Amino acid sequence: MSKSTSKHGGSRVGAGRKSKLSQIQQNLFSSNSVAGTSKTGHASPFFAKRPNTDQMMDSNPAPAEESAEEVMGIGPLEESDPNVLTADEYTRLQSEWNDAQELETNEGRGDAEVEESLLENENDDDLLNAMRQAEQESEEGDKSQGIHDDYLRGVRDKLKAQIASSGQPTCYKNGTFWIHPKDPLFALNATRNSPSGYSPTELYYLPIFVWLPEFLPGRPDYLRCAKCSGHLTRDGWNSNPIARRVRDMHNDYFLITGRLNCNKERRESPGCGASYQGTSPEILAQLRRDVQESFPAYLTARGAVDKSLMAVMRTLFASRFGPEPFASLLGEMRHLHHAHRELMYLSACASSPNQPSPASFSTFEDKARYAGTHPSTQYCKSVFVDWMRAHRVFLDRIMASLPGEILKGDHTFKLLKYMLRLMGEPTHDAMYTVVNEWEDARNQAFTLTKSLSYVSEMYEDIADGLEAHGHAPTSFMYTDNASGELAFHEFTTRSLTNNVVHREIDPHSTLPALAISPDFRVVVYDSSDLIDSACLNILEGIPEDSSWMVIGFDIEYQVETTGQGGPGAQPRARTGQLDVIQIATQDTIYVFKVTQFRTPASVPPCLRAVLMSNQIIKAGRAVRADLQRIAEAWSISELSALLRTSDACSIELGTMAKLKGKVSDASTGLAALSAIVLQKRLSKPDSIQCSQWSISKLTDAQKDYAALDAYASWCIWRKLSSLPSVGLHVTDIVPGQLISFYSGKKLVALGSLISPSTTVHIPSIGSANARSINVTRSRAIILVEKVVVPGFIVLLYHETLETLSAHLDPFHLVVACSSLRTRASNPPVPSEDNIPNARFILEEPGLLQSGQEISELLSEVESDSDSESDMDSSDWDEEGILGFQTLELDPSIIISHEQGVRVFHSSTY
Repeated sequence: MSKSTSKHGGSRVGAGRKSKLSQIQQNLFSSNSVAGTSKTGHASPFFAKRPNTDQMMDSNPAPAEESAEEVMGIGPLEESDPNVLTADEYTRLQSEWNDAQELETNEGRGDAEVEESLLENENDDDLLNAMRQAEQESEEGDKSQGIHDDYLRGVRDKLKAQIASSGQPTCYKNGTFWIHPKDPLFALNATRNSPSGYSPTELYYLPIFVWLPEFLPGRPDYLRCAKCSGHLTRDGWNSNPIARRVRDMHNDYFLITGRLNCNKERRESPGCGASYQGTSPEILAQLRRDVQESFPAYLTARGAVDKSLMAVMRTLFASRFGPEPFASLLGEMRHLHHAHRELMYLSACASSPNQPSPASFSTFEDKARYAGTHPSTQYCKSVFVDWMRAHRVFLDRIMASLPGEILKGDHTFKLLKYMLRLMGEPTHDAMYTVVNEWEDARNQAFTLTKSLSYVSEMYEDIADGLEAHGHAPTSFMYTDNASGELAFHEFTTRSLTNNVVHREIDPHSTLPALAISPDFRVVVYDSSDLIDSACLNILEGIPEDSSWMVIGFDIEYQVETTGQGGPGAQPRARTGQLDVIQIATQDTIYVFKVTQFRTPASVPPCLRAVLMSNQIIKAGRAVRADLQRIAEAWSISELSALLRTSDACSIELGTMAKLKGKVSDASTGLAALSAIVLQKRLSKPDSIQCSQWSISKLTDAQKDYAALDAYASWCIWRKLSSLPSVGLHVTDIVPGQLISFYSGKKLVALGSLISPSTTVHIPSIGSANARSINVTRSRAIILVEKVVVPGFIVLLYHETLETLSAHLDPFHLVVACSSLRTRASNPPVPSEDNIPNARFILEEPGLLQSGQEISELLSEVESDSDSESDMDSSDWDEEGILGFQTLELDPSIIISHEQGVRVFHSSTY
């Protein structure tokens, strides 16, 4: 490849004799993936390993004199041009990112393992199948009652005789609903002297609950028909089955009742012929509330679940103990009950050796004798869902009556991966939850997407409920995207705008503005031929070897506001809209007006080739999303397919800035990256960002805005490419290298490497004697500079970091190399501190004038809150019960008002 010297240092790619276009196009769609990690060849400064110390200032070489690059906030280039990436460099970049990602916690990610609670395997997610299986399970239980049929038939005949003779069941006379079989001890004793010896039959019998509402105290004079209001009369007993089998905790019992009929053959006031059971909801509803409370179970189609068991199920399901372990628990309890009775029977037989040979005790599953059963997972799930559905109206009433002066709302996605499936496919993408200041759930809803439009009615209902119940309206809202959701919440919850004035404050206003260097030229093209020619020039700069060319990349498109929230409404892109593409190379910034291109055929071929080329890496903020928008707007299926692969030849600057230790959030915006990485302010006024990009001729302000975005992307890439990556495993012991000490994925200490030695002497600590530790090849010696987890026990020392810090001077530790990661001298900028155009909410004038008075007021509010709620300040911390962050005040940013003002920083949202 021909090269020529550039005054920027190094060699300029693409200078000299130009390659033929036919030769360039032959390499556009070839795969340049590199398998494995190369250990040979030259590595550019972007990937070079170097010690990272405070004196080196993140390993950035100090500039000798001010240059054009330094004016832009970029250090001088070293021997390798960041405009080009070799195969080794590109492979190492991917390897370093994968290495650094190992520190990311899996909690909250959709692919993480989730403990079983209400969440079951995919086959259990079909609630309809679970309900069918539960019904089938009840029917099979009815068919398998075995000896219980004779037992129930005998009890039913006795009840008939008792009612005929005394007008009510004997158990009611005795003040109980229950008919209990003999206790196993007395049942065995009764058969002891029989000719056949001991019999286990009575040990199989279950208790019976008798429910005959027409004989209960407190019953109405007449039970009426729900259809015609006629009087109901007794109409015999059930025969198939004779009684319902009710699921209880330790074992089952039977629920027996009679039938009632609205006799249509009566001479006086003939009825409609409707028939009811004594357990029918229409009958229960006519009883007094105290009588209703005596009914013991919740009925299913053919069975029932005891109310006490349902209470246990509800409590456990709400605390991550789901249907599957609960069904196993019930099965264990029933088998234990069976085993206990078998033990009593066999022990009684063994104590009387002269008895005839005893009959064998029934197995648990013997349908003709013991007939033991236990609820399945599907049965428990179906019953619980039906119970929740029946009680939903009461739960909704409770939620609607709760206060909500402070609300928090957010989506969750993990739960939806394990439920709500139809034919194996998820029916919803997210669940949105709103809680109040006491962490009470105020509302929940499943949503098709993350769009807030699905929950607008929810917030309106919450506002109406607060007013209906006399609560104060919502005055504060917490969300994970305060600036993005501000307009929506102010539109749906009008009380959030009461006494509020918006001010936008740029946290980077003190930085010098980012300006395009005079060494760059900016060209704006709007015709197909000129765009094609410019892209041909870009293509001819592609290296002829297996290296990659890096360009700054961005797009602009027409957006429109939703109309919600007035001037502060967040913009929404028009579907399929694409207006401007910006590309920055090492000396030229191209601004292409592409609104006129609507079909794949209308796109200039060289522009299409630049987008599709595997040898051109597009560096930008949300660059993959930009490329996807281009693919959808122009129906380029090949580009969509390329983006689905792992080597789509794009570099996300936020991700790279996180890898280099500059930010903690990979979703940091371009303006924040410019301020953090370049120390330059990138202005993005809404008047231009949301302007009419689809107009035929761009304004000068739009051209400057578009060019500056692409230029910023290229400059940020260039700056980051000179920095070492952080969060990597320590492979070489370099004295002075800054490191982080981890236990698994938990950071426990910060420090630096020191010169290796063969042994380290440990003085006596407490009762432990002095000793020495060998420093093997898999170990390293570190100087601990900051302890993050004082209670962490260091394996080789058997002491906590807090104890060791008090006894070791200097604080040297021998640790495993696998527990160490590289780090930068300065911590990454937290996500809440890199928001451009941070929003502040200001209330109308109060009684305050100074920042000191405001601070005193907030202190009083904190103390008042503590005294009223009996909680200390830690309860309001981010990890406390309520989950709110303490409001912080910076008097230096207070905007003066005639009488005073309260300021809330956006980071406290």
